[in-house]
Amino acid sequence: MLAMVMTNIELEFQGMSGEGVDQFYTDIAMRDQKPRGQLETPEEQIRFIAAMGNGNENDFIEYALKDMYQMREDMLAIKRAWRVGDRQGLQDVALIPFREGSPDVFDTLIVERNNNWLPQIEQMFSSAEDELVLVGVLHLVGREGLLQQLEKKGYSVEQMH
Repeated sequence: MLAMVMTNIELEFQGMSGEGVDQFYTDIAMRDQKPRGQLETPEEQIRFIAAMGNGNENDFIEYALKDMYQMREDMLAIKRAWRVGDRQGLQDVALIPFREGSPDVFDTLIVERNNNWLPQIEQMFSSAEDELVLVGVLHLVGREGLLQQLEKKGYSVEQMH
């Protein structure tokens, strides 16, 4: 919890907090009275957050402190890569350092959740309805990412502009 609070304080200090993409689209869906779903329950989210750094608490706090010094530049680079759909750039700037710097937390927050979500996303493909799935950018890229996992299963992934 301490690492998350420190990160949020730093983001606010850098002027990078506020409404995200998920809240933007949630507000639109609510305004338009569209049905909304979730890939995991709030209880599951709390469990994942509570498990961050389990057994490696000191390493996790140390990683978070080191990360704060580079956070503004990294967040700007992530934003630039996200806006143009640069999957390799997202991996280089954020995913690989996260995987290497805190592998246990990475497995808990990214890999395990992606593996839980993939069957739900695939199930949506058989629906006649159109769905919009919003996940954090690090869930999309890399060998563990949802996009690559879908491609491995034979789905066609196309970047929209």
